[in-house]
Amino acid sequence: RTVRGQAQRLVTMIIGGRPYAIPEIAEETDALLLSFYPGPWGGYALAKILAGQCPPSGRLAASLPYNAGELPVYYNKKRTDRVRRYVEAKDHREALYAFGEGMGYAEADYGKFSLENLMTSCPNPDDQIAARIHFALCNPASVPVAAVPMLFITDLESDVTRRALELKDFARYLLAAGDSCQGMLNLTGADLAVWNTEMRKEVQPGHVHLTLKDGFRILWETELTIPFKTN
Repeated sequence: RTVRGQAQRLVTMIIGGRPYAIPEIAEETDALLLSFYPGPWGGYALAKILAGQCPPSGRLAASLPYNAGELPVYYNKKRTDRVRRYVEAKDHREALYAFGEGMGYAEADYGKFSLENLMTSCPNPDDQIAARIHFALCNPASVPVAAVPMLFITDLESDVTRRALELKDFARYLLAAGDSCQGMLNLTGADLAVWNTEMRKEVQPGHVHLTLKDGFRILWETELTIPFKTN
């Protein structure tokens, strides 16, 4: 708070190997840069980001809690009606900063979303492409932008309890000022597969909710139909 009182703009850089509880720091600072352990060339890379020579492009690989009493905290909880609360924590249901969140000096614009379903029957649980998400990207800003689209799924009809949200694909697009491009993310049979009640990995027919996100933003949502197997 002493530094906050002396600075017109305060940027806090955190170097550490785990998701710390930092609500007081987050409240007092104008920007946060979490670098985990950046390695021997980390100082050079962080200096370039702080100097505006390259855009921040990181997305959180772990959720940050409001306080240590809420650990563990993670984004992919199981789909269940049972709500678990920590006895010594405040009534927070979400993380301070959730898995996948992050931002840069500007944001890319997304549009022209479409789903390409390549399945004629229920696919095998392998790496063959089952569906693709297509979209357009553009950078309207005067500075470079790093776009990091992430594709999450929610299985709506599985006969076993799956996670409420599962990251299945992501990409990174670096766009100079005014640039645009086409983007694509994939879903494979392995991405859609689940271990069934007989402990066999299979893709089950039904409906899967797809969510496309970038950082804090939900970009697009749609539903994918997995057909029944054909003889």
